[in-house]
Amino acid sequence: MNKTLKDLVTAGFGLAAVAEEKGQKLLKEVMKKGVLPEAKARKMYKDFAAKAKKRQSEVAKSAEAELAKALKKLHLATIEDLAALEKKLKAKKKGKRR
Repeated sequence: MNKTLKDLVTAGFGLAAVAEEKGQKLLKEVMKKGVLPEAKARKMYKDFAAKAKKRQSEVAKSAEAELAKALKKLHLATIEDLAALEKKLKAKKKGKRR
């Protein structure tokens, strides 16, 4: 299941990269056509890119939280659960050796 989360996050980064590339192309076209002054077009793009990065981070956190909820509902053992169990087993083995 951890791979699924990684795949989702990777897909999100891929989409962000595509959006950034499209934004750069649009910026160049707007400047070329003289629709906006270069400084204003660059500022708009910079603001858009910052908002997109923030949103991407929010989506990744949300996806991770939802996946964690789904895994919890399945009652699967976590790494922490397994580590605690291993610790108990080791302690039990030490007690039997004496």
